[in-house]
Amino acid sequence: MSPEPSEAIIVPASSAIRSVSDLRGKRVAVTRGSDAHWLLLSSLKNNGLTFKDVEVSYLLPAAARPAFEAGKVDAWSIWDPYLSGVGTPVRSLATGSDVGGGTQFYLARTGFFTDSRDLLHDVIAAVERCDEWAQANKAEVAAILARSTGLDLAVVARSVDKINFGFHRITPQIVAHQQHIADTFAAEGLLPSTPKVSEAAPEI
Repeated sequence: MSPEPSEAIIVPASSAIRSVSDLRGKRVAVTRGSDAHWLLLSSLKNNGLTFKDVEVSYLLPAAARPAFEAGKVDAWSIWDPYLSGVGTPVRSLATGSDVGGGTQFYLARTGFFTDSRDLLHDVIAAVERCDEWAQANKAEVAAILARSTGLDLAVVARSVDKINFGFHRITPQIVAHQQHIADTFAAEGLLPSTPKVSEAAPEI
């Protein structure tokens, strides 16, 4: 059995939409600039569609969930814990694993990166210890996140259970994939210019 996705394009289980190709002319909710935005764009592109073929509603999760559950949008591209918190039966059309999404990054000022290398490595070591603790104590992680977000504990626990906590250095492969994402967004007219990812991802 495939692991439960932590990011997906979903439709109601009763929907006649059975595939990404069926989204042509449909209303799709997504949060602008999120990884779910990439999931939607890439999935459409992989099925011969563009954003011009769908009616995109840019909504934050707090607004997208009631719109989806009330049928005001036909599909929703969303990530956890909101995916785990959907209150109606759904079907997934595509997931993050289909398009190589889901990478999260730590960002630092260039000055801090170049002038405070010892402190930077101390921060990274602390993050690594935190991730090791989180991987071994997922129930406590879920409780902390439920308190801080106000989301239902059971929803957060389902979300946390899908996560493999761990810190990884940026590799050339990661940089190349992020550049591909940036290139694709720019080609779709969703970025004013194409950033050069390698300039923002020096070796640690």
